[in-house]
Amino acid sequence: MKPNCLPLPFSVVHLTIIIIFQGFLPKEWDTLFVKYLYPSFTPTMFLFVAGTVVYGVVKYLENEKPNSSS
Repeated sequence: MKPNCLPLPFSVVHLTIIIIFQGFLPKEWDTLFVKYLYPSFTPTMFLFVAGTVVYGVVKYLENEKPNSSS
């Protein structure tokens, strides 16, 4: 069974750039990207968005704590 996610060094920026320029690459590369990159792009984007939301909420709550105790 093949994993659905690419290794961690492939960041959201790298994946996006590859998908943007995919149409200009040879047909063999295009087939390779469709087979391996597309299935991992959606979970990667979901994790990226979820991570930024959690980070923003944590930072917001950290900034609210000193104000609420005053």
